[in-house]
Amino acid sequence: MIHTIQAGEWKRFGLAAVLCAAVFIVIQLLPMAAEMPEAPAAQVLEKSKAEKLALDFAAEQFKLPAAAAHTVHQSDSLLYGYLSKSELLTEYGSQYGLLFPTDTYQTEIELNGGYTAYVYTHMETGRVVAWHVLGAAPAEPMDDEEASKLAAERGLADGSLTGGTPGDNGETIYYPKGYAIGDAKLALTIAAGYLDGTEEAVTAYIPRFVVPAGYETYVNEQQQLAGQLSTYGFLLMSGVMFILAIVYSILYARHTSFRRGLLLSAIFLVFYLYNNYNTIGGIRASIGEAANADVYVAVMFVISTILSVLLGLSVYFSLVAGDGMWRAKLKPLWPRFGDKGYGEYIWRSVGLGYLFAVIILGIQSVVLLALQLMTGAWSTTDVSQSAYNMVSPLLLPVMAWCAAISEEAVYRMFGIALVERLVKNRFVAILVPTVIWAFGHVSYPIFPSTTRLFELIVIGFVFAAIFLRYGFITAVFAHAIFDSILMSSSLMLMGGSLNIAAGLFYIALPALIAWLIRWRHRRWAASGGSLPRLS
Repeated sequence: MIHTIQAGEWKRFGLAAVLCAAVFIVIQLLPMAAEMPEAPAAQVLEKSKAEKLALDFAAEQFKLPAAAAHTVHQSDSLLYGYLSKSELLTEYGSQYGLLFPTDTYQTEIELNGGYTAYVYTHMETGRVVAWHVLGAAPAEPMDDEEASKLAAERGLADGSLTGGTPGDNGETIYYPKGYAIGDAKLALTIAAGYLDGTEEAVTAYIPRFVVPAGYETYVNEQQQLAGQLSTYGFLLMSGVMFILAIVYSILYARHTSFRRGLLLSAIFLVFYLYNNYNTIGGIRASIGEAANADVYVAVMFVISTILSVLLGLSVYFSLVAGDGMWRAKLKPLWPRFGDKGYGEYIWRSVGLGYLFAVIILGIQSVVLLALQLMTGAWSTTDVSQSAYNMVSPLLLPVMAWCAAISEEAVYRMFGIALVERLVKNRFVAILVPTVIWAFGHVSYPIFPSTTRLFELIVIGFVFAAIFLRYGFITAVFAHAIFDSILMSSSLMLMGGSLNIAAGLFYIALPALIAWLIRWRHRRWAASGGSLPRLS
């Protein structure tokens, strides 16, 4: 049976949560606050305004009408990571942030004549900082004097361009004097070309800091390692678990019901499919400059939709199989709506969920600090997950529930039961599915790539302990609240009263859901079970 919490445990968990909240504030929040500028940052422009500025610039610069335009948040992830690792982000922002921002709005503009222009604007000032046209016929390269004049008009020091190096496509690459940070140096690519057969224009003006070759090589190797771990350690093994979940749901069918998990799986699938649509902009941004971006996005969307449906089925069969396997052991870790005291169990679970979520935040802070001290871990940007690239950023924290439902179902509810049945060892039964789960997070933009592997193994053991002692629903609440706090923080950092209010709502949402379920169960019980019950 699920452990019944005692009054003394509430007190211990409450004190632990207070301690861990203090740890989280000291290790994560205060350093973030210290790095913030004294003056408030400028408001980030709306995409529509940045797009209009880019279109106005393109009309003046290229003298061609625009047929269509699309704007996304773009980031120089390689440079940002280098600056983060070298602790140069603040210095770079104050010295170069206005002229060469690491993050921009990228507006893709289809010009008449079959040309595609990419115009990059500063996300706060709206100033055009770079542009590039695909499909233009190369013109004679600009001489140093013309290039220096153009650069001076764009804010660089006059006369800083000399001795340009010819590129492969008619462009010239300059290394302006006096523009460096750490071991990264500014490279400025300039090209002239013919548009519509006759018009000559500056078709490329691309300033970009080039990171040291050794750093770029290291990042590429780490990304390759992350891809291998994710493919073979997570996707392949999760696929095997999916097949086994189907098998064991049939073998243990007499201990459970195939109705179990339908509601949770449906909730997961609906939210996850919407997330695929919500992150289309991130997919497009991750492609960068490509003539057939729409085709790539469409293909990726279809693939992600198919994978989402398979994942939804995996969640469903994991819930059925896991419930049957635990009930066969006479340890039902997922109570049914019709069970006596179900509503109070839900209410107790959400209370524990909030305490455990705060405790896990503290544990995560300590683990990340230890890894940073031992390995020098650092993070960078990922435009595929940027809130600025989402159709509805306000719905970002909904993904917290997708992660909580799917991961607790597959890697705790079913995973632990499966491995324990095979090896008869509780520690190994927790470790194996936890490592598989952790492999699914190594592709995050944190280096070394194994950083999140170690972090998630520690956190996974905590979730497993919660699941085994207090049940599946408590683990789901703890997971959802933990992720909701992190995701809502990202939403609130975007600024604006609506984003802040939405973030607070998502953090409070688990309590509201639990209250409604308890209220519903009380009405059901009072009616003698005559009302329709939840699955």
